[in-house]
Amino acid sequence: MATQDHPNRLYGIDLSSVISFLLTLRAAIQPNVFQIIADAGPDSHLSSSEIAAKLPTTNTHAPAILDRILRVLAANSALTMSRESITTQQDGVGLWADERVSQPCEG
Repeated sequence: MATQDHPNRLYGIDLSSVISFLLTLRAAIQPNVFQIIADAGPDSHLSSSEIAAKLPTTNTHAPAILDRILRVLAANSALTMSRESITTQQDGVGLWADERVSQPCEG
């Protein structure tokens, strides 16, 4: 019986991953995060703080929340991320670019 449950568990894990990605994608689309990144230009990389500053929110935690959202999107190849050192005291900050702007889709 355990061997019959294995495919079902894998299906459940896959389904939860897809749902998580779709909800994360929706969380980025609704406030126009992709448009903000695209408006910066094809060779530009923005930090989460720079993107959050352009969003209509007063939440002081917005950059951290946005950074988590963008990491999920980067892990699924919806965006690109680079890490650059800001100061010698900090490890660095994630800088985000829209994959669609830097490398157009070929169909």
